Amino acid sequence: MELYVYDLKFNWLGIIDSFDCLIWETNYQTADTMQLEITTKDTSLNNLLQRDMVIYRDVKEAEPVPFIIEESGFKDDAQTGLITYTVSGSSPETWLTRRFTGLKETKKGKAGNVAAEFIKSNATEPTRSARKIQEYILNADTTKGKEIEVEAHYKNLYDTIVGILEDGELGIKCYADFKKKKYVIKIFEGIDRTRDQKVNKKAIFSTEFDNISDQSYNIDARDYKNFALVAGAGEDEARK
Repeated sequence: MELYVYDLKFNWLGIIDSFDCLIWETNYQTADTMQLEITTKDTSLNNLLQRDMVIYRDVKEAEPVPFIIEESGFKDDAQTGLITYTVSGSSPETWLTRRFTGLKETKKGKAGNVAAEFIKSNATEPTRSARKIQEYILNADTTKGKEIEVEAHYKNLYDTIVGILEDGELGIKCYADFKKKKYVIKIFEGIDRTRDQKVNKKAIFSTEFDNISDQSYNIDARDYKNFALVAGAGEDEARK
């Protein structure tokens, strides 16, 4: 696998074709995360693995997910001449943490529309131009999700959106539009692939199917009870 490195303005910087560890975590209702570790003698990587550099797994995908480097470091071993680079970051949804909602904002309707309205008023189309996140484009399915009502009063915008998505059972992702040179926030409804449904192809993860390497579970019976005592109104002998 090759990793492609760009800057925030979509300028190509280089390719990483070898690494020791890559952890790429995809989430449904929160930002995706990435951790990367490389041990090499190549000092030129120091220029690619800086804060705010953008890493992609595949830039030819229809919706390529960018990872913004938020933390980077290196350890230089003088005896071996090896340098260990470690970087971590997340997808651009986390930029929503830089904004707070306004004074007692109340919105109701489909969860997709409620989330979109909060993003518009505080990030993509705010009344104060200084609060606009210029790199964003919003692509939300406003017809999806449960009917909800949300009131936010100077709350972190990212936390507000995550709460809306959880209540409305919707997802969020941010992908790169190379033609427009923008980062697109997409609010969408996922596909039900659970065992019990009969519409979509099922997705079952188990060591039996060799699609996970290992698993662990814990059974806790400390709160287990096999009977319940139900009492009515009243006290002592008068209780029904």
